[in-house]
Amino acid sequence: MNKIARLTMPGASPYNAEPLYSHTHAGLFDCCGNNDLMSLTVAGTSPFMDWLGWQGTDIYRLVREYLLFTRAANDGKGAATAGWLCDPCADPNKIETAFCELVIEGFARLRRMGPVRDVTKTGLNYCETSPRYRIDGVTITDDLEYDMVRATEVIIQDLLGLLVPGQKSTCGQFDGLEAITHPNDECCMLSSIRIDWNGSDMGTTGSVGAEWNDTPIPDGTSFVSLL
Repeated sequence: MNKIARLTMPGASPYNAEPLYSHTHAGLFDCCGNNDLMSLTVAGTSPFMDWLGWQGTDIYRLVREYLLFTRAANDGKGAATAGWLCDPCADPNKIETAFCELVIEGFARLRRMGPVRDVTKTGLNYCETSPRYRIDGVTITDDLEYDMVRATEVIIQDLLGLLVPGQKSTCGQFDGLEAITHPNDECCMLSSIRIDWNGSDMGTTGSVGAEWNDTPIPDGTSFVSLL
């Protein structure tokens, strides 16, 4: 006879059984219960931010120069000057170089706070079966550190939420990828193609309401054909 294991509270009726992941009993993640099967953890890392090459900095204003071109100087008549000389003592013709700048400033102000704690209980555990650990395995016994870890995790979530749609025109935010990687008529090195697929189907159905640099893409266009 086969037995079917169900995630329900022990002793509960099969007709009104409370699942272990219920918000009322939360036996699946109950840090102080006898029936918890696993523990909740914070991410601690962000593969997306790592892929972008994100890194912390204490510099408030970042300036990046991009080389547009390096070429022979113009002769004043619309033609390039010669690169050869007959007279070994003559001054050579000049070169022309142009740059454009990307200036990033006005970083975000992200803050979070944990719950109000009783300072006389900061060194106490909630229950004897609720160990809390750092990433390196060291036990966290201080509620202040524990709250700081959780608040930092939420700040990372806030940061991720601004990476793409952030707008420094909104006080407290920074410019995300949508604001930085936009079509730029003054500097082609900073100009980008931005495709907003609008959550459309990636398969045979094709696009619905998608845009190419804010210009509508015909509905039904497949992502493969667009690329």
